[in-house]
Amino acid sequence: MTSPFAAIANATITFQIPAGGTATTDDVGNVVVATAPLEVVVYLKKLNLQSASRIRPLPGLDDKSTYYEGYAVSPMQLPPEVKTGAKAPATLGRESGFFLLNEVNADFGSSGIGAILEATTGTKIAGWFMF
Repeated sequence: MTSPFAAIANATITFQIPAGGTATTDDVGNVVVATAPLEVVVYLKKLNLQSASRIRPLPGLDDKSTYYEGYAVSPMQLPPEVKTGAKAPATLGRESGFFLLNEVNADFGSSGIGAILEATTGTKIAGWFMF
């Protein structure tokens, strides 16, 4: 199925997800789970000031950070390894920065009616774009 937002996709976010359960050790002997990049094409819309007023800024965000919400376009459904709090490199239009994921399918979740909506429109995401 093709995303209804494919024609207006405007951003790419590259999340790091676990790679097949393999683990290595770093230079000081700490166990580190190996990861692989997952590039996700998304449609993001900046929230207007009235809608954004319900969103609390997080520590570490600068005053250039802007809150966006939208949908995953390709792949349409994000794997469960992509969780709230993930910070990933992102490109929005011609701007590069990072996306801090604040919500995943916040309205209805990923089961029941939420699963039907996610299969039709894609995973709904929201978060901060930091330049």
